[in-house]
Amino acid sequence: MTTCFRRRGYHSFALYKINLVPIRHNSLLSHRALERLPNNLYHKLTQYGQSEVKLVPKIEHAPLYSKVMNSDKPFSLNWNPIFKPSQHKLYQLLEAIVFHIICVIDYLKQGKEVPDLHREFFSQVIARSGKNEGSVDCEKLRSRFAIPYNGILKMGLQCFSTISLYINEPYTEDDLVAWVDSCSARSISSSVSLVTENTPAFVLFDILLRSPTFKEQFLVQSELWTHNINYLIMQMRKDTYILKTMLDNLTYYAVMFEPHSLVTLYQSTMDFINSPKTRSLMKLSSAFFDDLIWNLAVYSLRYQKLDPLAIANAQELLMSQIRNVQGTSLSLKGYLGIAIVMSRISYSKGLQVFHVAEKKFRKDTCSKKDLLTYYLTKIHLAKTPSEAINTFKIASNKFDYSSTLWLFFIRKLKYLNVMDEKRAKLFYKQICNSKVRITNDIVYELLHFVGELNVLEDMFRSVSNGKQVTLDNAFRVRYIQLLKRREPNKEDLPKLQWGSEKGHEFRNFDSVEKYISHIYTTAPAKSIQLIVTYLDYISKWDTVRFFELYKEEILDRDHLPNAACLKLLLETAKRSEDVKVSDNLLAPQFAIREFQGNVQATAKSYGISPRDDLWKSYISLLAEFDYVSELSKIMKWWIDLNFRPKRSTILSLLNTLPEEFALRHIKHHQVAKSKKDWDWPTTREFRRFKWFHGSSSVSR
Repeated sequence: MTTCFRRRGYHSFALYKINLVPIRHNSLLSHRALERLPNNLYHKLTQYGQSEVKLVPKIEHAPLYSKVMNSDKPFSLNWNPIFKPSQHKLYQLLEAIVFHIICVIDYLKQGKEVPDLHREFFSQVIARSGKNEGSVDCEKLRSRFAIPYNGILKMGLQCFSTISLYINEPYTEDDLVAWVDSCSARSISSSVSLVTENTPAFVLFDILLRSPTFKEQFLVQSELWTHNINYLIMQMRKDTYILKTMLDNLTYYAVMFEPHSLVTLYQSTMDFINSPKTRSLMKLSSAFFDDLIWNLAVYSLRYQKLDPLAIANAQELLMSQIRNVQGTSLSLKGYLGIAIVMSRISYSKGLQVFHVAEKKFRKDTCSKKDLLTYYLTKIHLAKTPSEAINTFKIASNKFDYSSTLWLFFIRKLKYLNVMDEKRAKLFYKQICNSKVRITNDIVYELLHFVGELNVLEDMFRSVSNGKQVTLDNAFRVRYIQLLKRREPNKEDLPKLQWGSEKGHEFRNFDSVEKYISHIYTTAPAKSIQLIVTYLDYISKWDTVRFFELYKEEILDRDHLPNAACLKLLLETAKRSEDVKVSDNLLAPQFAIREFQGNVQATAKSYGISPRDDLWKSYISLLAEFDYVSELSKIMKWWIDLNFRPKRSTILSLLNTLPEEFALRHIKHHQVAKSKKDWDWPTTREFRRFKWFHGSSSVSR
């Protein structure tokens, strides 16, 4: 098995065996319960008011078990140990044993009494295995996790040792410690650092199911899958649920962090499952690929600045799998997913696909789920607010408890630029007074429009029990943005939940600066959005500290910046000519290096897809400090990226050139076929722009 690790600059290297790195923290799994998958699982298992949460002893359920054991919700574990000599069944049993051991350790770390259900499980394994390996020593587990001696844990280790003997590659207590460390690690990078050549697939799948906070963590997950598909599927081939869940999770975060990686992710997977040698190992139905096509559309709607072509290319690949390999046709859900994404490239073409779906699938014969996707798509395709409102009203009569319906409606009004604070407060109140579940996504969308701290505090409390790490960061971002508007020392600062430790009084701060710093530094996991928000605040009054913080939070932690981070870096560097930063570079030199190292080099490479506003900031910095050579490369760069700059962006670049060169470009742009689709300005428009903005041309 090969594990690839991603580092800054989009280069990878292979690592086959590494030393274990201990990671110490107070709680074993409580932080994992805040991730996307445990939250989704919890909702799925409780959405219909079930009297108890029914779990299965699989590693992906361990964080959920931790969440349930610390709540008042009754729970049960479904699954009796089955002892069969097949490798697949043995690994299933090994996973269940490790699950129970993790749960026992979690109880012991919290000083709680271990439930008898774990003793009963281990007793059954010992009885059915027919072997007794004699005395085992839990000293390594006890020492690593700082827990007291416990007889149930000793039984678990005995089961682990017994089953390991039946597997071709026996495992040791050191291996077990590494697996528990991996499952309880605070970050994906820490989990991956514990991977060795013999790490079982269920531990690797646990890493693939985690919620990455930064782009480089997602890229590590993506490479972990694409470089180890054979190893992972060979062990887990009969568990299609885990494969589907994992691919959906990687899809969600690929859309968030690196949409251009989707094609590679899907192509690697389909090459394996379609290969004559391996196609019998894992079969995925066309319905699954239809769901992926739809989910791609839904996930992408969260990001207005996303490149829809990257999503469309991934959908096209999935569509070819359905038609050419599966031998079936797209379902209604598949058509509608394509219509949504296509409408972001060409509204008329998206609408055309929607009308084809309407003719092909009659509404009166659709399932309830398909009918909901139909109305969701119709809301998204609405051209006016009134059209969106009318469709929403019709759909609400049929799906009055649908959170997704509300989410699409709110997003559509945002896309139409008619959402404001008044509407956000009204919608929030309406949802609270209905039976609609207030989801993380709904709150995330409404947060952008709320300008009153008391409303934000109310929202914070409404999702406090099921709040994901990403939403916690979103609240902190919005609070900092609102606090920045206040005059220091002139208003009473709000008393917020993260202003105190649990069980203590809220802390008071005598300045906005101290309070913003507290909100930032106490975040359990800082997202790139939170880092950028704090950097933006610092940049306004201390550029030296800005670059120090950039080094601490981005460079030293091996993070990759996003587009907003690069834009802020370029703009701050423009007014920091004499500031020395990393590698003894001046701030402008450093910012240029960061830009060039983190944006796409070509249309097919990974990296940030710069939009016009980011290009303008880059051009402005280059012009300010006379970087003639770098300015001369931009048009070729645009061609390599298949980027279509706006007229204002072209004008910004032309304005940095000597006038005769700029006029020559304008007069000859029709001859250059590679640039024929650009929105070139006229000579008159260029001269008007130059007169209005002043010349920014650099010396040659």
